[in-house]
Amino acid sequence: VIAYVYGHAVPSRSVGDSIELPGGKIDDDFLDPANFICHLDDQDEETVAQHRPRYLPGFREGARSFLTVPLISGGEPIGVMRVRTKALHAYTEKHLDFVQGIARQIAGVVKNAQMHRVIQREAEERKVLAEIGRVTSFSLDLDDVFAGFAAEVKKLIDYDRIVIGLIDEEQHQLTL
Repeated sequence: VIAYVYGHAVPSRSVGDSIELPGGKIDDDFLDPANFICHLDDQDEETVAQHRPRYLPGFREGARSFLTVPLISGGEPIGVMRVRTKALHAYTEKHLDFVQGIARQIAGVVKNAQMHRVIQREAEERKVLAEIGRVTSFSLDLDDVFAGFAAEVKKLIDYDRIVIGLIDEEQHQLTL
């Protein structure tokens, strides 16, 4: 999921957009230093689509030089940072060193923010589960219990309908 964007808009590359990763993870192509600097100065769209498809949306918007570096935290890739420009053959090893330094700093911040969101979500889930326990033990009226339970579940899981079905073993049915 794209988390932050600054600069020229690129279709399908906005905050919240997802980009499919082969095998569901950052592959060796993203981690290979040989691929960190990419210049598409003399390429046509068909060649980029065939050999460098990740660059195609930016290429279509006129970008020709790219710097892409992995965000590494705890020895594991957690994302990538990409810088691009329409200028031809714009990036050098000096630029790469600078962007890699930024990526090292940003990776720690990103990982901490991710962990904070997980902790907040888990705390909210525990709070809702405790409230469900309170609601379900508060009354013997199943309609009241179900209404309270459903309201609490809605805080964690958006739904249009929630159902509890009961198994009738004699009739071999699930009864709503």
